[in-house]
Amino acid sequence: MASRRITVSVTTVSMNGGINDWQSQVAELKKYGIDEVSVFPTALQESGRYDLYASLMGAGVKKIPLFHLKTEMKNEEIDFLLKSFDIETFNLHSTNKWPLLHDYTRWKSNIFLENGKEVPHSKELEEFAGLCVDFSHWHNEFLLENGDYCAKMTDNLERFKTGVTHLSPIKKELLLNPFVNIKQYDSHVLGDLSELDYLVGYKKYLAPINAIELTNSIAEQLRVKEYLEKMLD
Repeated sequence: MASRRITVSVTTVSMNGGINDWQSQVAELKKYGIDEVSVFPTALQESGRYDLYASLMGAGVKKIPLFHLKTEMKNEEIDFLLKSFDIETFNLHSTNKWPLLHDYTRWKSNIFLENGKEVPHSKELEEFAGLCVDFSHWHNEFLLENGDYCAKMTDNLERFKTGVTHLSPIKKELLLNPFVNIKQYDSHVLGDLSELDYLVGYKKYLAPINAIELTNSIAEQLRVKEYLEKMLD
């Protein structure tokens, strides 16, 4: 997978919509001397995000292959991030569901739109760099027999570039997500490595940057990284 990298991540949102113990993840980065990590500040408001940035710098993080943008982030915050870290790509949720509050035109050639509970529309994809494929969200809809969702994903993948992906587990049984009060198979908490085996079926859609999105420890993510690199090579 020389041209396809898999990265560990700092993931801030828990499966109940709360804030994960990202401080412990950052401490592990320093412990293991990891200076490259993808970042998902999903659960944090502005002050909390700046606390995260300071902690990342204190841990010696230099490169962020993928940074998950939130639509309320001001342009000054993105400028700060780009000055502080070597950020390769950004992703956003669908702007139809989460409208932009600021003008991101300067960075649109490096922003990829993610499939969440809905698939990004072709018109909004035309305004950005292409797709950020979250395989667990996609496979969840496949298991729920949502044919329309899967057809839209396939169509978008034929028409638009995939620049980055998210790698998360699929559970063997439906779980209740209390944050949105729905049942789903996708999760950001890994229990067993076999929960990632479904990714073999999506191997051809891997991107240059593939970010593990887990609340699990960095030590566990390093084992995940090794497992995926062998499985998907």
